[in-house]
Amino acid sequence: AMDRENGEVLWKFKAHTPEEVTEKFGVQTYNLNWFEGNIAMLGDGSILAPNDNYLVYRINRETGELVDQYVMNEMGWSLPAVNPVTNKIFTGSNFMALKNVFSFDIETGETEWTNGGYGTNAASAMLTSSHSDGAVVIGGYDGFVRAFAQDDGFQIWKFGVRDHIYSSPAQLVDGTIIQPSTDGTVY
Repeated sequence: AMDRENGEVLWKFKAHTPEEVTEKFGVQTYNLNWFEGNIAMLGDGSILAPNDNYLVYRINRETGELVDQYVMNEMGWSLPAVNPVTNKIFTGSNFMALKNVFSFDIETGETEWTNGGYGTNAASAMLTSSHSDGAVVIGGYDGFVRAFAQDDGFQIWKFGVRDHIYSSPAQLVDGTIIQPSTDGTVY
């Protein structure tokens, strides 16, 4: 974190090394402890920062101290979506098959559910509403946009495009989902 007035570094946060992740969480990682640049903020001002070491960190924005971490099964490039009403976060991992979309309880750090498709999720998740019966929508490298129920992770629908998806979905006022694809099309 840097002072926006003068650029002075206020604090730095160091992620766990892959060896530390294995020792502390029992998860065998093979990558580095890089932050890919996607940052979200919770209502209390704390920061959510996914990392290549399979963790999503919750960091105190003022002090840079660790508040909590959420454990996934692969690298985290997906920006977490936050539902401030239900106190849940939703994000994707780069795991290749079926278990690559996660719901975590913000306060307990517990995994609420996991589901997914047959391709990694670099795109960020989008919530259709803040209601517990709303959907979380995310596109994957397998060329599908999927909607999962926020409360239990049930796959509500999926839509296939002609190539993989890097970009995040958006929603129009009428509920229509907009999804760009690497096939050169916006659906």
